[in-house]
Amino acid sequence: MQRTLKFIHIATSAAFLGSLAAAAALAVAAARDPAQLPALRGAIAWVLWRVSVPAVLLLWVSGALAMLSRQAYMDARWVWVKLVAGSMAAAVVMVIAAPAADLAADLARRAATGQPVGAALAAALAREALWTGVAAATGLAAMALGVWRPRLGGR
Repeated sequence: MQRTLKFIHIATSAAFLGSLAAAAALAVAAARDPAQLPALRGAIAWVLWRVSVPAVLLLWVSGALAMLSRQAYMDARWVWVKLVAGSMAAAVVMVIAAPAADLAADLARRAATGQPVGAALAAALAREALWTGVAAATGLAAMALGVWRPRLGGR
């Protein structure tokens, strides 16, 4: 069971961080080609909702179950810090970044039809970029803790 949980945890970690990298690459492409802005913003929202959110949920659940399966993990402080970082990444993606991507996609479609949404679109893009970056940073921090496994005081 522990090997299965570890495999799921590692695979979903790659899927989560890979999806955030894909969203960032799509954002760069959208900035370079305004004619494709609505399609690319829609693709970013799709990636965040259909890949990032399920991956981070499965990542969090597999990590929590792995933590509960071994007393050594329950006693290690780095595991608790990793749990907090993973929880932050999950919350940021689900509550802030993915909804901001939806809003940006909707505003990009409106802008393509000629509606004056420039300021709102710029704000939505900035919010999505900021919080997707925060999710990536906390996800990378959690991954680093899993590889490094520092003592963090105590035993």
